[in-house]
Amino acid sequence: MTASALAYAPSPSSAATRADRRSTGAYLHASFKFERAVVANHAGTNASVAGYVKRVGGECPGVLAGGPIPGLLTKQVSFEQAKQVEQESALGGEVLSALISAWVTPNLAAFEKFAHVVGPLRWHEPRIARLVHAEIVEFELFLAPPPDVCADMRTWVASDYLTLPPAANSNALASTDNTSGPSLEASLKPLENSAQKAFIKRWRKPVAHRLKRQLEHVLNLAPALLKTLGLTMPRLAEAPAKDTNPGGHDRTRRHGGSTGSG
Repeated sequence: MTASALAYAPSPSSAATRADRRSTGAYLHASFKFERAVVANHAGTNASVAGYVKRVGGECPGVLAGGPIPGLLTKQVSFEQAKQVEQESALGGEVLSALISAWVTPNLAAFEKFAHVVGPLRWHEPRIARLVHAEIVEFELFLAPPPDVCADMRTWVASDYLTLPPAANSNALASTDNTSGPSLEASLKPLENSAQKAFIKRWRKPVAHRLKRQLEHVLNLAPALLKTLGLTMPRLAEAPAKDTNPGGHDRTRRHGGSTGSG
């Protein structure tokens, strides 16, 4: 099914304008082509991720093995100790961000084609265009040079586990954390016509499922790498008695669950 057929097929939604149908069709077609290219490049992405895991695991094994976190598992902790857990969680998020970067980077050419098509698209709801723009920015963050996680962890150790390098606070996962409001997929659904819905069901969903499985494979490599580096990411036995920094970011809540190594 061509992009033009998707864009101009009759729509059951009275809220969708012709421009909405055209933009929605172009977005769906471009996303499908990008996702299909990533799936087809499975060997390249696997090699990139495996190379990254081998390099980082060999460069700084056990760099955080002597950290203060394991001793916090069975006792009440102070605010400063809780902050150390949050900082280690941020470093874990940085490792995950770098792993995803290694997965995305071999697909730069496919992403550039996707961004070229969808970047100019517009909808009658400006929020949809903003969500599309945010998606592009998210990929761009992961396509940027990955952080030097070993250097950041060594810096944290050298500070006696007190000062987190700025890069660990600005990794791609942290920068793209935005869970407010409906997702882009949910926002586009009311604008999809019958042809577009059929296209999604027959063609895009199977490819998206395979893409999800590939990403899950990448994320499943994280626990072993985190363990190699000495990252423990525990759950606190008790919260600090008094939070003296209520305005601080709760990185443990945001990233701790996904970066835990056991």
